[in-house]
Order: sequence, then C-alpha cells, then structure tokens
Amino acid sequence: MVNPLLSLDEELRIVVFDDCKTTIEFYRGKWAQEEYVRFLAFRQPQLDEHVAETLHRFYPNVIVSGLMQGDSIEQGFTLFGQLQEDPQLSQIPIVVVSKYVGVSECCNTPRRRELTSRVLDTPGVVAAFDKVPDFGPDLSELVKLAGRYELGDNPYRIVRDS
Repeated sequence: MVNPLLSLDEELRIVVFDDCKTTIEFYRGKWAQEEYVRFLAFRQPQLDEHVAETLHRFYPNVIVSGLMQGDSIEQGFTLFGQLQEDPQLSQIPIVVVSKYVGVSECCNTPRRRELTSRVLDTPGVVAAFDKVPDFGPDLSELVKLAGRYELGDNPYRIVRDS
C-alpha cells in the first residue's frame, strides 16, 4: 500500500526509543505492517557512538520516544538533548509518547501540565501524546508529524505551535 502523504518512492522511517520491550513490540505491530514503513527501535536511553552511527545510516523521518528512560524522566530529556547536539539528527522531529504528558480530564494535574509544557519547549520535540488510552499516534499522524503537516483534533495529542 502506498501512503498518499508520501511520494511514491519514499519510505517512512520510524525510530523508537523506549526502555520497555512490550511498548516497542506494540509499536512494531501498530506501525511496521505497512510496506512503506521501516522501523528501528532502541531500548537504551542514550545516544552512544554505535546508536548515532546507526541513526546516521538509517536517517529516520521521525523519532518516537518515551519520556521515562531508564530510571528517570531526566534521562529522556538527556536523550533529546543528545539528538539535538548531533548536526545530522537535529532536524528530525521528535514525538514524545508518555503517561507523564498530556492534559486529559482524568490526569490534569499541575505536575503533569508542567512536565507537558517542559517537553513541548524542548528543542526538536514537535508533539507530545499521552500513552493512555491508545499508545500515542497512529501511522497517519506520524506521517503528518514527520512532514510537519497540520493535524486534526486528537484529545491525547498536543502539538507545539511552529
């Protein structure tokens, strides 16, 4: 199946950073079934030399990352900073999917609003999705975010104004 938002010869290359194997497998099943999608995942929360070299070769259209990486939320922010420090990776949009962001009715706390704002103010981050109830964006939303297209309404997504 050809995606109408991509040119006929273009693939959607998705990279996922998440320390949870179950989440990675869920994303693989959710997104990687289409023939135009290439999928690569990492369970480590840092951009070491090997990971950076692999990303340079793969050159993703979009990076999807959890916020909690390893033992703390700060490791997620460290990863985002490392991605921005690399000239070859700094232009790739980052989509954060986490149970710690978003402002859904059930979880609209001051701490959550503060963290969501901090995530969206992070260079490179273009959107933040609440992981609940559906593990973040569907494939069409990722295509739009990779191309920085305008998205329709989704109560579990917040897109930073460009």
